[in-house]
Amino acid sequence: MIFSKGILKDKKHKSSAGKRYKKSKTKPQHAYGNSKDGKLMNMMNHSIKNSKESKMMKMMSHADTSTGAWDFLNLMPKMQPLEDATLFKAGPLKSSVGVSPTATKLAAFYEQFGQLPMNINGETINVNLPYHINSDSDENPRKTIAETNRANNRDVSDLLSELRSGDHITVNALNGKASPDELTLILKEAIERGLIEEPISDEGASYMEEYSKNMRGFLDKYGLSVDCSGYVAQVLNYLMDGNVQVEEDDFFNLDNTPSGALKGGQANFTAIEPEGILAGDTMHLSGHIRIIERVEYAPNNNTIYFQTQESTAAEFGNIPGADGLIRRWWKYENGQLFYTWTNANQQVAPQSDENWEPDTKTNTFGRFDELS
Repeated sequence: MIFSKGILKDKKHKSSAGKRYKKSKTKPQHAYGNSKDGKLMNMMNHSIKNSKESKMMKMMSHADTSTGAWDFLNLMPKMQPLEDATLFKAGPLKSSVGVSPTATKLAAFYEQFGQLPMNINGETINVNLPYHINSDSDENPRKTIAETNRANNRDVSDLLSELRSGDHITVNALNGKASPDELTLILKEAIERGLIEEPISDEGASYMEEYSKNMRGFLDKYGLSVDCSGYVAQVLNYLMDGNVQVEEDDFFNLDNTPSGALKGGQANFTAIEPEGILAGDTMHLSGHIRIIERVEYAPNNNTIYFQTQESTAAEFGNIPGADGLIRRWWKYENGQLFYTWTNANQQVAPQSDENWEPDTKTNTFGRFDELS
């Protein structure tokens, strides 16, 4: 099917089984600039200038020099599996004191997914993804609400049907297992069709903030996002092959990987004591899964601080409606877990924070054997 509107007009976007897009032969343009991301890429590029991996790093260095954000929308349709992903292929996990290579990879993945960058009228607008799981509970019948909203809006229903029939998205995108490229395509096409309201104000931070909220609201209303296991499974696949796209040969199949399958002690996962956790380990509690992004040790080595990523129905900082893909800091001290919302997106643990809250739930830490 060739679309009459939006970005999906060209047959080159159609995929074969297990592939999102055909490989692009166009070599991306690169400008690192002076943004935070640009400086990081300049530094990394200098160190690997003559290596095979430099091609891959250039592909990942689409930093928007005006905003410091990843130009992810332009990057995704061109992205292709990496022939040599040495830099981003996770080998043995090593000490996460400071910033480990695994922590760097996890941070990059989160920025691409958790702050989904959309290129709107030449500006990069980041979208905080909401939470969606394709099931109902007494507290929140998410599945029923999403399906009802889709059925009641013929234009949205037609859009999703066309994307599915054209093999541009999989059924996972509708079931809480969406990938970044699928969500980018859905939002872009919805904007082209006038299904997402554009703010009245046409400039400034208020315009970008309002547009971001409108895009998030669209995803939330129609149940288009990712649940906890859908996110963590994609992160682990990425750590193995350095490819953000979902493919048939990925280790974890998003269709049948519940949170319990990613728990320490299950197949392919070794149970880890809190004292030995590293970046890339999982943190499971009944019905939910997180992944550890970074680990820090206090100077006296009696306290371990670690930062997690998760897609959750819990509300960030107890703010109503602030669910979705989030980070938070934890500490393990004297056999007890605590967490705080302070500096959740910062890369340094808030060691002196007074807002640590005890966590009384039973957590199991695990290490994916393929990364050990």
